[in-house]
Amino acid sequence: MEALILRRAGHRKAWERAAAGDLFAQVGGFLVWTVLMSAVGHASALGLVPWTPLGVFAALAALLHWRWEAQVPRRLREQER
Repeated sequence: MEALILRRAGHRKAWERAAAGDLFAQVGGFLVWTVLMSAVGHASALGLVPWTPLGVFAALAALLHWRWEAQVPRRLREQER
Protein backbone atom coordinates (compact mmCIF):
# COMPACT_ATOMS: atom_id res chain seq x y z
CA MET A 1 0.00 0.00 0.00
CA GLU A 2 2.87 2.33 0.81
CA ALA A 3 4.34 1.81 -2.67
CA LEU A 4 1.01 2.71 -4.25
CA ILE A 5 0.81 5.94 -2.24
CA LEU A 6 4.39 6.87 -3.15
CA ARG A 7 3.76 6.06 -6.81
CA ARG A 8 0.57 8.15 -6.98
CA ALA A 9 2.22 11.09 -5.22
CA GLY A 10 5.15 10.86 -7.62
CA HIS A 11 2.93 10.78 -10.69
CA ARG A 12 0.93 13.75 -9.45
CA LYS A 13 4.13 15.70 -8.80
CA ALA A 14 5.40 14.73 -12.27
CA TRP A 15 2.24 16.10 -13.93
CA GLU A 16 2.47 19.32 -11.93
CA ARG A 17 6.09 19.87 -12.87
CA ALA A 18 5.45 19.00 -16.51
CA ALA A 19 2.64 21.58 -16.59
CA ALA A 20 4.98 24.18 -15.06
CA GLY A 21 7.62 23.32 -17.68
CA ASP A 22 4.99 23.70 -20.39
CA LEU A 23 4.11 27.14 -19.09
CA PHE A 24 7.80 28.15 -19.11
CA ALA A 25 8.09 26.85 -22.69
CA GLN A 26 5.10 28.95 -23.75
CA VAL A 27 6.49 32.08 -22.11
CA GLY A 28 9.94 31.41 -23.60
CA GLY A 29 8.47 30.84 -27.05
CA PHE A 30 6.53 34.07 -26.82
CA LEU A 31 9.67 35.96 -25.80
CA VAL A 32 11.64 34.47 -28.71
CA TRP A 33 8.83 35.36 -31.09
CA THR A 34 8.72 38.93 -29.72
CA VAL A 35 12.49 39.36 -30.16
CA LEU A 36 12.33 38.00 -33.70
CA MET A 37 9.45 40.31 -34.57
CA SER A 38 11.30 43.36 -33.29
CA ALA A 39 14.67 42.42 -34.81
CA VAL A 40 13.68 41.01 -38.20
CA GLY A 41 10.21 42.44 -38.70
CA HIS A 42 8.55 39.09 -39.37
CA ALA A 43 8.69 35.73 -37.68
CA SER A 44 6.85 32.48 -38.17
CA ALA A 45 4.93 31.57 -35.07
CA LEU A 46 3.88 28.20 -36.49
CA GLY A 47 6.73 26.33 -34.84
CA LEU A 48 6.76 28.30 -31.62
CA VAL A 49 3.14 28.55 -30.61
CA PRO A 50 1.42 25.16 -30.78
CA TRP A 51 4.10 22.49 -31.15
CA THR A 52 6.98 23.43 -28.87
CA PRO A 53 4.99 23.52 -25.59
CA LEU A 54 3.27 20.23 -26.46
CA GLY A 55 6.60 18.58 -27.12
CA VAL A 56 8.09 19.98 -23.91
CA PHE A 57 5.08 18.77 -21.91
CA ALA A 58 5.24 15.26 -23.37
CA ALA A 59 8.98 14.95 -22.83
CA LEU A 60 8.87 16.29 -19.27
CA ALA A 61 5.89 14.15 -18.33
CA ALA A 62 7.59 10.98 -19.58
CA LEU A 63 10.93 11.80 -17.96
CA LEU A 64 9.43 12.80 -14.61
CA HIS A 65 7.11 9.78 -14.50
CA TRP A 66 10.11 7.53 -15.02
CA ARG A 67 12.14 9.41 -12.41
CA TRP A 68 9.43 9.28 -9.75
CA GLU A 69 8.75 5.61 -10.46
CA ALA A 70 12.42 4.95 -9.71
CA GLN A 71 12.05 6.73 -6.34
CA VAL A 72 9.87 3.93 -4.97
CA PRO A 73 12.25 1.64 -3.05
CA ARG A 74 12.86 -1.76 -4.63
CA ARG A 75 11.65 -3.63 -1.53
CA LEU A 76 8.26 -1.91 -1.79
CA ARG A 77 7.96 -2.66 -5.51
CA GLU A 78 8.68 -6.35 -4.86
CA GLN A 79 6.07 -6.56 -2.08
CA GLU A 80 3.39 -5.39 -4.48
CA ARG A 81 3.67 -8.48 -6.69
